[in-house]
Amino acid sequence: MNSPGPASRREGVEFSAQYNPLSWLEFNTDLSFARARYRTHDPAYYGIDGLFVTNAPKFVWSFGVLADSHGPWYGSLQVRWLGGYPLVEDNSLRSSGYQELNMMVGYRFTKNLRLEANVFNMFNNRGYAAQYAYDYRLTPTSTESSGATGHPVEPVSARFTLTANF
Repeated sequence: MNSPGPASRREGVEFSAQYNPLSWLEFNTDLSFARARYRTHDPAYYGIDGLFVTNAPKFVWSFGVLADSHGPWYGSLQVRWLGGYPLVEDNSLRSSGYQELNMMVGYRFTKNLRLEANVFNMFNNRGYAAQYAYDYRLTPTSTESSGATGHPVEPVSARFTLTANF
């Protein structure tokens, strides 16, 4: 069920940049710092217990290095970092966010045939890619409890791709 809630204010800064020091090398980054709060003097009127906007991270960052000389070899490294965020409005339950490092290496056999290897979450960091507050009961007659549930970050994994263009 969706229902209107209190107005919120999000304040912060965002920065995005790309730099090519050489024709075959690129550095890029996206960075965000934000503060999100509900703008009400009576959160209980809206059925919430506090002023924190749920699932609104304070910090998000990505940084990448791409190398491609347009010869046979090319590749990239990409860091992703999602900072912590409140799961409930009173900030008593929080997600710690996550970090991961991904890598891609490719080889062009011809103009129309290439092979790529991707490694995701290279350091096998644990955490949740998405996390939410959740009310649950262990049995139908037990008291209701609150906690967090989420989708874990995928463990270290690899993907190999052979691409042929016709």
